Amino acid sequence: MATTSQSHINYSPVIIPPTTEFFIDQDVFGPEFAHECQKMRRKIALFADVAIAETWGEKLCRHLEADLFVVPGGESCKTRAWKQKLEDLLIEKKFGRDSLFLAMGGGCVTDLIGYLASTYLRGVPLILIPTTLLGMVDSAIGGKNAVNTPRGKNLIGTLYHPKAVIMDLQFLQTLPQKEWYNGLSEILKHGLIRDPRLWQLCEEQALGQWQNPSFLLNTIHASITLKLEVAEADLAETGMRRILNYGHTIAHGLEVLSKYKMSHGEAVAIGCMTECWLSHHAGHLSRTDLERILQLYRRYGYKVRLPKNFAADTFAEALTRDKKAARGQARYVMIDRIGNTLPFDGSYCTGIEESDYTELIRWMKANAQ
Repeated sequence: MATTSQSHINYSPVIIPPTTEFFIDQDVFGPEFAHECQKMRRKIALFADVAIAETWGEKLCRHLEADLFVVPGGESCKTRAWKQKLEDLLIEKKFGRDSLFLAMGGGCVTDLIGYLASTYLRGVPLILIPTTLLGMVDSAIGGKNAVNTPRGKNLIGTLYHPKAVIMDLQFLQTLPQKEWYNGLSEILKHGLIRDPRLWQLCEEQALGQWQNPSFLLNTIHASITLKLEVAEADLAETGMRRILNYGHTIAHGLEVLSKYKMSHGEAVAIGCMTECWLSHHAGHLSRTDLERILQLYRRYGYKVRLPKNFAADTFAEALTRDKKAARGQARYVMIDRIGNTLPFDGSYCTGIEESDYTELIRWMKANAQ
């Protein structure tokens, strides 16, 4: 009787390294930008939120000979319904694979259009133009995109790298204070997980001085460099890249419970403060470092705030929907000092006991304002 031999094959994701170009400057949307876009000889679709469309849409569409698609700003656009609506419009207007998508707005807009570009006709070229500090230091970097569902945040999406990310600092000149806090929250997180020098710069800088162009350039550049180094070391997001989700287990749970009325930046700040406490509670982070961390967050005006409908059981359920969860258990990234995360055998996150969760809830409620 004939026999066949079988060889064992170890499978791992095959991910092609990204080739995204980054441009940071002031007033980059001159004739050269239009010329570079037109050189691609593609039909251009410009997607912008309402506020950006009113200020910049007509001017850019004229320069680029583009079609304008307006979407609402904020989390309300990050839905499967909005993605389908845009797909139908694109098909109706006969956008083919020779298209170029430009996404202009905050992180929610770039998330939505990144996901759209990755699946429309199996992928069309994409350029991101973030107009908020949060978008510049986080959302537009690394290729992640997603939409939300009623059961959780960022649960449906892809990894799809844009051809370019263009950051024009003039957009920040009219940024509301709330948006500054949203962006600063992610910058502080970057310092906590990997860049103690960035954290120290934030300690030395008064909030009112953040609009200094030189300081902004240095801070944005540091965040881009850090995030790209981490993302390119783990393109499939199965290990080290999880450190970029520090504070986000708690944050995503808060956003879901608040029905996305709590801003992402505020939720991340609360998440980072809470997960710093958790790192201390687990015996990894010293009391001195914990107090230093909490002091800076408080100095910048961040507070632990809980949604009105906050309850330990529903919050626990929301935490298990985070992408880092495994076997129905929430997992957390932890630090042992400012600028260093714990590897946990390559997973870079860990679960906690039920008693630890009880103490975590007690700490959050005791510190809520």
